[in-house]
Amino acid sequence: MYRKRQAQNLAEKRFVGCAGLTITDLMRVTIATQACLLLLNRDAGYFPFLREVLV
Repeated sequence: MYRKRQAQNLAEKRFVGCAGLTITDLMRVTIATQACLLLLNRDAGYFPFLREVLV
């Protein structure tokens, strides 16, 4: 379940670097993983209304 949510976050969310920041693949995976940690042991979805992640 954890890896499924992580994959959904990576596939469905757009990661945007602010102030000229370039988003790397490592940053995307780290952010998606941290977001999934917020949902552990919860029945909640995987942030279905969130479209972009501003970094």
